[in-house]
Amino acid sequence: MNTPRENRMAALALFLAAAVTWGPAMAADSFSVVAARPFFDADRGESVSFSVAVPEPGTVTVALYDLGHRRVKTLLDGTRLAAGISTVTWRGDTDGGGRAGAGQAFVAAGTLVTASGQTLSWDPATRSGGETVPMSLLDCTYDPRAKLVRFAVRSPARVRIRAGVREGPLLRTILEWAPRLAGEFGEAWDGMDETGTIDLAARRDLSLVASAYTLPDGAVLTAGAVSESTGLLAPKAGDDRRAVAIRQKALQSKTAVDGHYLAAQAAESVPAFRVEFLDPKTNAAGLPVVGSRAALRVTLDEPTAGQMLQDRFEIVVHVDMKRVFEEEQGYNPYAVEFSTDGFAGGEHLLSVSVASLADRISTVSRKFAIER
Repeated sequence: MNTPRENRMAALALFLAAAVTWGPAMAADSFSVVAARPFFDADRGESVSFSVAVPEPGTVTVALYDLGHRRVKTLLDGTRLAAGISTVTWRGDTDGGGRAGAGQAFVAAGTLVTASGQTLSWDPATRSGGETVPMSLLDCTYDPRAKLVRFAVRSPARVRIRAGVREGPLLRTILEWAPRLAGEFGEAWDGMDETGTIDLAARRDLSLVASAYTLPDGAVLTAGAVSESTGLLAPKAGDDRRAVAIRQKALQSKTAVDGHYLAAQAAESVPAFRVEFLDPKTNAAGLPVVGSRAALRVTLDEPTAGQMLQDRFEIVVHVDMKRVFEEEQGYNPYAVEFSTDGFAGGEHLLSVSVASLADRISTVSRKFAIER
């Protein structure tokens, strides 16, 4: 009899075997914009070409958008093309002369206005992408020898992986909605929590939480040194309507659409914040010392603060993985006070988490001492 893991891998193999070739098909009798490859590194001088199929002569506009629905690069702007297939190349630049962010995904969309006045559109994001990938199919495991988190996706997807403890807090974000092509992956992780305080990999109650949703058909992924796109210009006419149309189509879809897809940002990041003990007393080991009550200050860093306040967030405090405090409506900065009753004197572990309603989570952990 197969083990549960063997059964999951067998199911994944079937999905991979049945998966269609990357990207949407291009038909000569319809308007389409299809990339020649799914990945490139502009920092190495690479580029990607797009085949534009035009069924009859007309004026063509083609642009690339990130997953936050921002226009990144206009490839064709009201360009007249003859019937047939034309090629246009993108080298990773943006309309404002900057660079497209690395580790992101971009979708080509366009319109054709024919000589007869007919308007044809091409936008994979309005008919694909955002489908939730079941966690069981990601087969996410930790390899302590190689210090790799291993997982697999059967089609291009955006993946998030967090590590924590069962029945306790999430303590490390290993991947934050990173685009990945179909295949098997190993993501480096040293086994430690976000602050390097807790050896999570050594704990028996280690928990890996993996989430993913599919990318729109034909999305192009980028590599390079710049994490966020630069040189973006103001939205053009129709860009806002496009974003609304994508969300409406997703909401009307018969398949399950991931809520994170509907609120996607081009580059997702985890919240950054500081935790300070308000009592300046420390012991010989340099650890903060508290008595029967502990007082803290939680301060969100910029640019985290603006986004978290907009999303609204909560603050949760654990001591030795036991929840001791929760505030559902956080503000910045926030004063936390909790009782240490029930904990013996000596060294303990504090973990403070901030979590937004948009599911952005980060945790700061540090050691402290209780003095009786």
